[in-house]
Amino acid sequence: TKKSFRNFPKKSLIILGIISVVLLGVIVYLSTGSAKIDIVPKKQPLDLQLKVSASDKFSYVDAGLNKIPGQLFNIEKTASQVFQTTGEKEVAQKARGIITIYNEYGTTPQVLIATTRFQTPEGLVFRTLKGVTVPGTKVENGKIIPGTVKVEVIADKPGQSYNISASKFGIPAFSERNDTGRYEKIYGKSSEPMKGGIVGTAKVVTDSDFNTAKQTLSDQVTKDVEDSLKTQVSGLKVINTSVIQLKEVESTAKADEAADSFTMAVGGSIKTVGFKEEDLKGLIKQYVDKTQNLIAIPEKLTISYTDVVFDDTNNTMTFVVNIKGNGYAKIDIDKIKTDLADRSEVQIKDYFKATSSVESVKVLLSPFWVKRIPQNKEKINTQLIY
Repeated sequence: TKKSFRNFPKKSLIILGIISVVLLGVIVYLSTGSAKIDIVPKKQPLDLQLKVSASDKFSYVDAGLNKIPGQLFNIEKTASQVFQTTGEKEVAQKARGIITIYNEYGTTPQVLIATTRFQTPEGLVFRTLKGVTVPGTKVENGKIIPGTVKVEVIADKPGQSYNISASKFGIPAFSERNDTGRYEKIYGKSSEPMKGGIVGTAKVVTDSDFNTAKQTLSDQVTKDVEDSLKTQVSGLKVINTSVIQLKEVESTAKADEAADSFTMAVGGSIKTVGFKEEDLKGLIKQYVDKTQNLIAIPEKLTISYTDVVFDDTNNTMTFVVNIKGNGYAKIDIDKIKTDLADRSEVQIKDYFKATSSVESVKVLLSPFWVKRIPQNKEKINTQLIY
């Protein structure tokens, strides 16, 4: 072989080398060319409203009825605390407490009007603050069970002597009319002492004491409900966290009542539905496509919520999504690649000038000697810029 090349004319070798270089250049020219096309689609302002329903009863995104799956959250919290009173004045206050009324007389309920008297064995009288109906007896497993009901009572007179410990109470009205059966079988019992009876100078709950305690506990229970909800939602979107229902305040003493201290409790709760933001974004994209024939990029939209209503019966939350921002014209990337194959720079400019869906475009051909779009689509890198 060495002898063959040694005998080959030197001029022919030079020509063969030149041809090889040219062929190599042609191959490189044809095989290494590529195009990068950045397209900005034409935009159009959006100002839309979409009414959506979310519920744990929905298992999939329904673009026809604007429904998305949700998860139900039902949280209840109670905050309580002992507060010291700051007021002081002369008072004549009656003791109060709770008694349980028992009906062992028969199966017929017993009606007791408000102010019904209940008397201790020592002769101290307390009266009910409201009328009650005591259920009659019933039989369970062969045993007669008396009917019971709890009711608040207040002492007949003010004074410390009515601050009695737990006791049994009879109903004098039955004894006075010689209804011995009812007097013996319908009676009351307390399990806690009666409190609050006093005559003289005493510390009292001021309006400021009461209202400050109420605000403190309301703030605390609201925070407790919000914190518990944040812990449970686990990445879901909840749009009505501010709708926390506060229950009626429970306090051992009211404003202007005598007490060295008082215990107050405030309950709070929220019942709501959380949902995946991706589900809502998908619904928005489909809605914009269907109604405007545009592409929506939810991350570039301003989304707010109004008319949020929770239906406790169906565990369904409905709300209006307010959509503002820009929608973008649809761009067929594959068609653009097909249309531009092997086109020159001038032809590329003319093509995009005639394309109404394109706001602007940037075309980069490489290497520097490439002047036409490659015919191979894989060599064309197209990117949409919103």
